[in-house]
Amino acid sequence: MLHITERMVTLAKLGGKHKFAADIGTDHGYLAMHLVQSGLAEHVYAIDNKEGPASKARKNIAEENMSQHITCIVADGFDGLRNVENDKLPGAVFIAGIGGMVTADIVSRGIDVVSKIDRLVLQPANREDATREFLYNQGMAILEEKVIEDAGRYFVVFVVDPKGKREYPKGQFDMLYGEYIPKAQDDITIKYLERKLHFVKEALKELEISKGTGEIVAQMEAHKAWLENHLAH
Repeated sequence: MLHITERMVTLAKLGGKHKFAADIGTDHGYLAMHLVQSGLAEHVYAIDNKEGPASKARKNIAEENMSQHITCIVADGFDGLRNVENDKLPGAVFIAGIGGMVTADIVSRGIDVVSKIDRLVLQPANREDATREFLYNQGMAILEEKVIEDAGRYFVVFVVDPKGKREYPKGQFDMLYGEYIPKAQDDITIKYLERKLHFVKEALKELEISKGTGEIVAQMEAHKAWLENHLAH
């Protein structure tokens, strides 16, 4: 049975409508299937770097009678798109549920293909700051950052125009929170920032117990003050 979460629905909408799309790290293939089912893509390349998940996706896709609309590919990231003809390249590529550092590495190693894509939708499983830092350093145009909640966990989604270029401030908190999240006033973003503040306060308690160095304590205090200031507005 096809199991679509609100997270997948949100990701799909953020990607927009395209004739072709790709889901890198497809795992069970559910996002790829939802893109087709919702009419947001006519054909999806479901890519995974392991045969096990690719086989599982293939089976799930066949059970939903979508094999003619989804091509399962075993490949490492954007390698799965290198042999695709230009007129069949995806308009949107999704990379969801993979660590932030690995997400940045996948995009970096596929930069020649990425430069031909209209939109990237990146949802790191953790270390979203590493993904953001990579995008900042590349100068790729981030169109939107959105905090989403799934099963009690909070994730940041980046909607990126790889062909667009811009410059970003690169201070510590710019890297940690970007430009969109501090301005957002929705409940989920506020809860995300409140959780971050909770973790910072707990870290400060631990540093006090372990007599952490003054420099580290000062950085954490600055982090705490920054979060409290943004939550107060």
